[in-house]
Amino acid sequence: MKIHKITDKVFLVIFIILIIVQIIVLSSNDKSSLNPFYDYHSNVGIVAINLLAVAIDISLTIILIKAIKINVEEGIQLLAILVLSIVAASLVWVELWYGSTFYYGEVRDKQGLPLGVNNLGILGSILFTTYFLIKVPFGNISKNKVTIIKAFLIPLNVVLQLALVNLLEVPWNLWQS
Repeated sequence: MKIHKITDKVFLVIFIILIIVQIIVLSSNDKSSLNPFYDYHSNVGIVAINLLAVAIDISLTIILIKAIKINVEEGIQLLAILVLSIVAASLVWVELWYGSTFYYGEVRDKQGLPLGVNNLGILGSILFTTYFLIKVPFGNISKNKVTIIKAFLIPLNVVLQLALVNLLEVPWNLWQS
């Protein structure tokens, strides 16, 4: 399957930027720098999630560079791109869940939502799932129908994720249940 050169190159640049931002965040967590999120970013679980996010971002970037270089995505390459995109997006939500459940005890306003988690939080999740939707093959469906389906799914993806993050930003009052 031929790759979409412009789309893939744009996402490649975005993934490289995400890697750089992740590395800066991981390396700049210094207690002496008045970082209000020092304790959060020093938590072993949060560090593990962020390191895994960097590893996945680097892996995805390497696979994408190879695909762009040879101008073809083989079955296993495409599968790896799809799986890594979903895992990268999922790590954002895992960190939001982990941070609010095990670190802050369901007080999510200290996490720096929506951008203060791995891969720039909700922005990264939207980017990775959008890339997944762009790349996912739809079998024998005509190109026009695939374009219509993707034109519907991509904005729906954005709206649903923004709605979900808005739900996370308000108190759940779990003590009432």
